[in-house]
Amino acid sequence: MNTSTYRYEAYSADGRRHNGTLASTSRIDALNSLHGQGLIVTELQADSAGRRTPLLPRVLPATERIFFLHQLSALLGCGISLATALSMLATSMESPTWHTILTRMEQDLSRGQSASNTFRSHRYAFGDLLPFLVEVGELSGRLEEMLLRAASIMESQREFRKRLGDALRYPLIVLTSLLGAFVFAVTMIIPRFADIFARSEATLPLLTRFLLGLSSFFSHYGIILLSTLLLTTAALLAVHRRVPGARNFLFRMGLRFPLLGTILQISMVSHLFMTLKTMLQGGIPLAAAMEMVRDTTANPLLRQELQLAHELLNQGAPFHAALEACTIFPGLAVQMARTGEEGGTLEQMLEKTATFYEQQAQQKLRTLAGYTEPLLLLLSGVFVLILALGILLPMWQVTRL
Repeated sequence: MNTSTYRYEAYSADGRRHNGTLASTSRIDALNSLHGQGLIVTELQADSAGRRTPLLPRVLPATERIFFLHQLSALLGCGISLATALSMLATSMESPTWHTILTRMEQDLSRGQSASNTFRSHRYAFGDLLPFLVEVGELSGRLEEMLLRAASIMESQREFRKRLGDALRYPLIVLTSLLGAFVFAVTMIIPRFADIFARSEATLPLLTRFLLGLSSFFSHYGIILLSTLLLTTAALLAVHRRVPGARNFLFRMGLRFPLLGTILQISMVSHLFMTLKTMLQGGIPLAAAMEMVRDTTANPLLRQELQLAHELLNQGAPFHAALEACTIFPGLAVQMARTGEEGGTLEQMLEKTATFYEQQAQQKLRTLAGYTEPLLLLLSGVFVLILALGILLPMWQVTRL
C-alpha cells in the first residue's frame, strides 16, 4: 500500500509544540494517529505539497465574516453537517470570492480533512484565530457554540476599531486641512504682499519676517522637502514591516501616549482575556491556550510577552505570576486573574475582566473625542491669528507712513 509523508505541527496537553513528519497511507490516518498520541493538530500537509497560495483577498471583510459565522452556526444548530452547510452557503452567496472559498472548503471536508484544518487552509481569508476556535469546538463537540463566540470576538474587535477610527479620523482630517491651508497661505498669499512690504521703509514685525522666511524657504526647497518626507515615510514603513524590533519600539512608544496608549493597552488585554476564556471553556489547558493565542496575534510585542508568559506557565508558575512578569498587563488585570485562580473561577474572572476593560476602552474613547474638539478649535484659532497678524500688522504700519 502506498504511503505518503506528512508534515505536522501539534500541541500536547502540557502546551508544548511538536513538529515533525509522519508516514501514513492517508491524511485521515495521519490525523487519527496524531490524535491517538494525545496531540492537538494545528498543521497537517503532505510533504510534497507546499502551502496553499492565496489567490484571493488576504482577509475577508469583518462584517461579512461575522454574518457568515452566524449563518453557519444556525445551520449546524438545525442538525445539518458542516460540509452540507458550507455547500448551502456557497450556493446562496452572491460574492464570487465567498462562493470560491466555501466551495473549496466543502471539497476539503469531502476529502476527509478536519474542520479545523479546513479553516486553517483558508486562514488567509478568515485570519489566524478562527481555526484555533474551530478546533476547540471540534474537540469539545461544541462547534456551533464556538462559531458564535468567534463571531462575538470579531464583532468586539470590529466595533473597537470603528470607534477608534471615528475618534481619530476627524482630528487627522482637520490637522491635514490646516497644514495644507498653512502651506498654501505661505507659498501663495504671503509672496503677494512681499513686494509691498519690501517697498515700505517700515520695520516689519518679527512674525511677518518669520512668515516671509518660511515663504522663501518653501519656494526654494519645497520640492526637496516634499521628496525627503516621502522617502523618509517609505523607509519607515519598510522598516516597520520587516524589522520586528522597530515594530516593538513603535508600539511601546504608542503605549506611552496619554490616553491613547491606555486605550490600546486595555483593549488588547480585553481581547486576550476573552479569547483565553473561550479556549479554557472548550477544554484547552491554560499553557496550550496561551501558546495558541500567542500564535494568532500579529503584534510582535504582544507575541513576545505571551511567549514569556507561556514559558513561565510551562515551568509551573501560576497564571497571575506569568502575567505579572510581563510589562503590558495592568496591575488590576493581574489581581483579577489571581482572585479567579485562587477561587477556582478563572474563566468567569477572565470574562468579567475582559468586559470591564472593554467598557473602560469605550469610555476613554468618548473622553478622547471630547478632548480633541476644543483643542482643534484652539489650534484653528491660533492658525488664523498668526496669518492675520502676520499680514495686517505690517499693512497697518505701511498705511501710517
